[in-house]
Amino acid sequence: MPDKTFRIYLKGEDKTDSVSGCRRIGDQYEVIFNNGKLFTYKASNVRVVESALNAEKPRDCFEYLKRVAAAIGLRVEVEPGRIINILENTYANIDFVPPDSMLGVFLSRKLPKAQLVEPFDPVVYPFGFNASQKNAVDRALSSPISVIEGPTGTGKTQTILNVIANAVMRGESVAVVSSNNSATKNVLENDSPGYKQTLRTGKAVRRKHLDTRGFPGFRHDRQGAASRCRG
Repeated sequence: MPDKTFRIYLKGEDKTDSVSGCRRIGDQYEVIFNNGKLFTYKASNVRVVESALNAEKPRDCFEYLKRVAAAIGLRVEVEPGRIINILENTYANIDFVPPDSMLGVFLSRKLPKAQLVEPFDPVVYPFGFNASQKNAVDRALSSPISVIEGPTGTGKTQTILNVIANAVMRGESVAVVSSNNSATKNVLENDSPGYKQTLRTGKAVRRKHLDTRGFPGFRHDRQGAASRCRG
């Protein structure tokens, strides 16, 4: 089984790195591990997932995004004399894209399946809630994609914070993005002290430094204005 193009899950666990090959025979799978041992599994205990990047059009789109990242990505100095492109590095580390992930859906231009999953139990609301906010949080945690709308003052930031809190409980990472700095600033200023690593970027003309909590030593290196960040 070619590496980086498939993932194999045995009884729900990702065993790709320890498997050298597999084949289906009727309602069973023969799985060969790197040590040469062969085991037989029921087909219901085996899931083989093909990367979205195996298809030509999604792969071409992904390569285009990588080129864009290399050209415009934010550069930071991680140590004296060593500058990296954060976005370019992120793309370079992606070698597998699940077809049902948001990135896989975007690259393949296929809408996500409208299928609800059981929400994480228990769901917590540390930043408070009303009935509509609770409904928004529950739907966001049980749907592949969710749109939350409302005029100013209706508690969208509060709802986002509750979603983030539950994602952190799951051990997940969260990217909060906005077309303006004030929205991300509201989230950053109200987040929990337990969120140990926070990286904030924005327009250089509106920011004197890059806020990189949890990333000590980073320096801003855009448009020649390098300044040490607070860690």
